[in-house]
Amino acid sequence: MDARISTILFAVFALTTLSTATVRLVDNSTNAASNAYTTVQAANDAALDGDTIYVIGNGASYGNLVTTKVLYWFGPGYFLPNNPETQANPGAARTGNVTFSTGSAGSSFTGFQVEGLVDFNAGNILFRRNYATHTSSQTHIDIAAPNVVIDQCYFRHAYTTTYYTFISMTAAASNTTFRNSILYSSNNEIISNSSAGALTFNHCVFRIYSLNVYNATITNCILQSGTYTANNNAVYNSMCNSTQFPALNGNLQDVNMSTVFQVNNLYDAYYLLAPNSPAIGTGQNGVDMGAFGGLYPYVLSGIPNLPTITYIEAPISGSTVNGLPITIRVRGRN
Repeated sequence: MDARISTILFAVFALTTLSTATVRLVDNSTNAASNAYTTVQAANDAALDGDTIYVIGNGASYGNLVTTKVLYWFGPGYFLPNNPETQANPGAARTGNVTFSTGSAGSSFTGFQVEGLVDFNAGNILFRRNYATHTSSQTHIDIAAPNVVIDQCYFRHAYTTTYYTFISMTAAASNTTFRNSILYSSNNEIISNSSAGALTFNHCVFRIYSLNVYNATITNCILQSGTYTANNNAVYNSMCNSTQFPALNGNLQDVNMSTVFQVNNLYDAYYLLAPNSPAIGTGQNGVDMGAFGGLYPYVLSGIPNLPTITYIEAPISGSTVNGLPITIRVRGRN
């Protein structure tokens, strides 16, 4: 990205950070600003607890990350060219594997395209509005700590051999929350250890091979495909394509899934509800089922809750008389 544009983006981001902690920029493009780090690991290693790190999207990977600090990470989102009114710069901030290790409890990570494994070895992590994809037989999402929140995310495990682990909660996991997220891995399973603590799925879409979890509360969810094993779980106001969920507590069985979603998009907008979807108004207390329902609806492209530059026009050069006239349009996000 041109250094002028990354500087503008950095200035907008910095103005939104009401903190005395340092705001750091990551940009590995050819014309990046001179103060930018070129990998997420380098930014992490230089940062102090409480710092905010903004990563500029340009389509290139920023590598793997192992973090042992309390940091607040922001990328621009994903699928940016594929949805309307996203970002003026359509590049995603791509990473490899992401590991939250001891010392990182309390961190948040928002708006990234993660192309690798995600390991939660520290608790109290907010993983929000990220697209995580992976293609090997290794466990894609591994949660081994308490109080992890997966919020408004899209997980896509594209390994095609059946019955490998997509998402795992170990015995050390407790109070794990999946909220308004799309969990897609047609050939692989979501599992939790029988000794794991409370697990909540609220407003999630499952398109999987198997859901085999313990001590879970499943509410306002859609099981588009896959088997389900009842292991001390409670299911409320959720639907399934066969009889996987029990026919009580407001659940809907044998739903024709071709009537549920808009399916006119190859990306996350696929999961918007169709105009006459049976998921409309049939969730708990009359909300919509699925990722776009409830108080925290899924946000297309994972745009973070920061001001978004939707248009930018900047000339190649300026002058001492006229300066450097720049036109930008900024949109607020929830």
